[in-house]
Amino acid sequence: MLPNSLRGSYTIYKEDTDSVATWLASTAKQCGYPLDFLTRPEDGLSSQKGSRLKGKARKLAKAATSAKSGSSESTAHSGSTTYTIAVKDFISLAQYIVAFQKPPVRVPSSFVCVLNRAIALRKKHNSWFSNAEQSSEDDGHNFFLSVLEQVRETLKSRMPSDTVDDHMTKRPAGSTTTSSDRGHTDNAFAALILEEPSDEFLNAPPPEKVTGLPVRVDDDSRYEAERVQKVEEQYLAAHCLLADVNSIRACIKSLWIMYRDGQIDLQSASITTNTAVELIRHMQEDYDKNFPDHSDYEGLIETLFINQCISQGQDPDHRQRRGDIINMAMYDLADQVLLTTYTILVSLGDVVTPGHIPLYKPGHFGFRDLSTEWSQKSPHDKLQDDKLVLLEAFSGFSAIGKVGCFAEDELIRGVREMAPGKKVPLWLTFAVQNFLDIQHVMGSEASRAMVELQTAARHIGASLSENSEFHKKLHIKTWDAHSDRALGHIQNVINTWIKQDNVKKIIERSLRRNPTIAAQMTVEPFELLKQYPSLCGIWLFSLRYLMQDAGITLCNAWGSVIYAAHLYNAARQEKLVKGIWRDMELALLLQGNDKIFIGGRPKKPEDYLKRFNLCMGFSVTSLAKNARQTAPKASQKGARGLENTSTLSQLFAQCYAHNRRSLSTNLDAVEKHVKSQFSDPENFTFEGTSPTDEVAAQLTLDRPNRSPQSKLPRLNSTPAPSSKALPIRSTLKACT
Repeated sequence: MLPNSLRGSYTIYKEDTDSVATWLASTAKQCGYPLDFLTRPEDGLSSQKGSRLKGKARKLAKAATSAKSGSSESTAHSGSTTYTIAVKDFISLAQYIVAFQKPPVRVPSSFVCVLNRAIALRKKHNSWFSNAEQSSEDDGHNFFLSVLEQVRETLKSRMPSDTVDDHMTKRPAGSTTTSSDRGHTDNAFAALILEEPSDEFLNAPPPEKVTGLPVRVDDDSRYEAERVQKVEEQYLAAHCLLADVNSIRACIKSLWIMYRDGQIDLQSASITTNTAVELIRHMQEDYDKNFPDHSDYEGLIETLFINQCISQGQDPDHRQRRGDIINMAMYDLADQVLLTTYTILVSLGDVVTPGHIPLYKPGHFGFRDLSTEWSQKSPHDKLQDDKLVLLEAFSGFSAIGKVGCFAEDELIRGVREMAPGKKVPLWLTFAVQNFLDIQHVMGSEASRAMVELQTAARHIGASLSENSEFHKKLHIKTWDAHSDRALGHIQNVINTWIKQDNVKKIIERSLRRNPTIAAQMTVEPFELLKQYPSLCGIWLFSLRYLMQDAGITLCNAWGSVIYAAHLYNAARQEKLVKGIWRDMELALLLQGNDKIFIGGRPKKPEDYLKRFNLCMGFSVTSLAKNARQTAPKASQKGARGLENTSTLSQLFAQCYAHNRRSLSTNLDAVEKHVKSQFSDPENFTFEGTSPTDEVAAQLTLDRPNRSPQSKLPRLNSTPAPSSKALPIRSTLKACT
């Protein structure tokens, strides 16, 4: 289930109409209106019978029915009854409420907001379809819209004065109605961008009962708007879904522009991109449940595409050139509904064979034009470029999908599921579209991400090698062979996937079974990673997380940071050292003094050993002044250790660093954590103990003559702190 802030437009719209029905029915009932006409859940669905569902549609319908049944049982158990309010009855309910005078009913602002938003979505959707030859469907849309508008007009006299001319119901100053409102716009979905509800509104309780009315109301009754499974409702849902897709797609593009310009890091852009695909997958699942007999994505986009072609006087079947897959005059619209990418994917799906890798000879269909910016290319050139990119990359996608790798994204998982005759889902089309969009944004700089990944991997690999050499003859009970294997796994990942091109090796093994094709093509090293920045970012995050996790485990096994922290503090307090150990101060800042010292930093000689023993896990009672002089008793909780303080990275690590442990990100947990950290950005403070002014000043200084290697974590050294480095570094050499 998606968090409130990530729900789709159609889901919000449905909840809005339910809220309208709830307020109208409950308020009218309080005013004495007889609600005998209301239908119960078992007979509430509109009776529009269709053909018998088959396959996936039947499964989805069955799942939806089961969910409703479960909900009904829950409702029955709690003693509440759900009533269905017919759309046509909205007006009579509103009229009755306005006519009631003992006392007059005041319409709450929250209801006005919901009603305005529902009207805005319907109105914008209707304008998008206004010129299309969909008369019967249009009638259904216009009927629902007219009912909602009449309800608003009827209740206007009871609305707060500041909501009567709500900003959602009027155009911005200076705007005028043009033909573009009825037809083509630069983005066909631009008009459907709705004002997002606030968190306070989304989490608000149901509308309050109107006070001071004579009739007592059954508080257990629940109401919902009439559910009409008709074609026009499916059009609205499809339109909302693709509008959401376009909005998210534009956001992802902007992130990669920021990465290209050095404003955000590779990991953030990559993980956000893949999380967006997960979000679209959830939205598509909701759409499929609501319209199981229309869950075919091809039908969804073709319906909207054909509709708009007709609206703009274009023949959707017209082809300007032989080999065109669409009417190129409508390229922009086809791009907005992802039709071009979907068509290419379908053709690639037809050549997929389980256990085999599709092979493409570079140059067979031409070569990409990298000298011209994407925005300057013609529609034909754009389509040709996208074809070549996907043809060249698809072998790499399939290679990783065949053998699996240490961290995957949704695109790789989706390609693995492809098969001849199997429908290509919306979320996979969106994932591939993101892959192409990143190419368009990055251009010739697309390979920069691979260089960044390889540089980080080289430094991490060197750190692992040095630590392995340093500890070769050192042994401790808390560090066993299993821990050594964890470090070996990281080194193996680097050697297999990043230092060497395992994708190239897999493809070459496949080529050996096809000597004719092998003689005609050469696989360039790291060809896939050079054009796959988002996967490079996911691998970089996973590698750094695994390294950080291993580093914390190593530090805790040897106790090196805890030992050194107490020794460093004692030496500082006794004026035995003058300088600032900046790496240690950074570790104390991130971990917190409470964890390292069990309270503030000890300042008296008698407290140094006491606090150290407490951290090592010795009982408080054995350290009391009146305790008998016996050996300290160990606490059952054991010694204190360092912890991974990045909650957010742990949430994502289940999908990436710990590949396949979880197939989806807990978006609700991510949202809650981000909100808790940045609920008040202006007054945001770091969660932990703030350093002293002296330490803070030293932490901001750059160490002179820093080498590139000093920016990355070393388990056995103490390089200068860096915002790009992992937060915890071991200090074994410095302490032994």
